[in-house]
Amino acid sequence: MYFGRFAWVSLLANSLIIPVQAPLLLSGLFGTALGLLYPPLGTVLLRVSWLFLEWTVQVVEAMAALPWAESEIAVPPLLLYGFLMLLGGFTLYRGTRPTLDAALGGAGTAASHGLGTDRGFAGGCRAAVHGHPPAA
Repeated sequence: MYFGRFAWVSLLANSLIIPVQAPLLLSGLFGTALGLLYPPLGTVLLRVSWLFLEWTVQVVEAMAALPWAESEIAVPPLLLYGFLMLLGGFTLYRGTRPTLDAALGGAGTAASHGLGTDRGFAGGCRAAVHGHPPAA
């Protein structure tokens, strides 16, 4: 959205290529390292890495070729900056929440309300709502 374009296929494309990125990087790393020590073995690992890389490129090209893959969007800059500020604030809040709970003596944690029981979340929640401690 930053450049006035939105990729509608980004979620689908990323869900297809993200799982192969770790094997791609690891096979490339170890293939390069082993290639320095024993080139035939390095070549084998780099060919495995090439398969993951080829999958990534093919998926990206296929998604980009779809007629509805992206569109231009006119978003007012203030709206975009406001959204980013809200997103940043929410992220900071979620990131500091465990610290705030600890400072409050655990008042906001599920365990302090008896929700982490053997009866499961729903049973503990029902008991905590009615003011009775959940049964052990």
